[in-house]
Amino acid sequence: MSEQVATDIWTIIGLSSLIASVVTVILGLLRDFLIERYRFKRKSEAKYLQSQIQMVSRLHFLLTRIKIGATGVLFRNIGETTKDINTLIEGNVNSLPPKVLDEWLSTMAIMGTALKEKDDKKMAVQVKQGLEKFDKICGYLEEFANKDLIPKYRSIVGKTVADLGREKKS
Repeated sequence: MSEQVATDIWTIIGLSSLIASVVTVILGLLRDFLIERYRFKRKSEAKYLQSQIQMVSRLHFLLTRIKIGATGVLFRNIGETTKDINTLIEGNVNSLPPKVLDEWLSTMAIMGTALKEKDDKKMAVQVKQGLEKFDKICGYLEEFANKDLIPKYRSIVGKTVADLGREKKS
């Protein structure tokens, strides 16, 4: 009888060890799966934010280039640059804030009218209005990047991206 009890105890200890090992392996695999899933999600989110920041930065650069008159010999002319901006905006309509899209459409309407204008003075006024709208769009892009995209990106990967636009002097 005591021999039977000893065998039963060793059987119980063996089964307990086996069950504990199986549970430990299952919990470890579950933990690894959840951690990898979390890492993948964060990495994907960082890549998405990075592509948005690059797109907004490119738009800002092209608009600023037109605003300051850096076109012609070294850069593409205003018409080609505007087409580049338009293509970039059309390809990223769902990624940009509505006020950027509204201002862009309004600006294109003004510029379209300016190009058809026969009177040089009226044309100059309309072009000036369009360039002022470019400045407004740049402000919206800076706000979108600096207050939304870049802080989210920094929270994931650290401070690796500079703010968009010029620093404001106090």
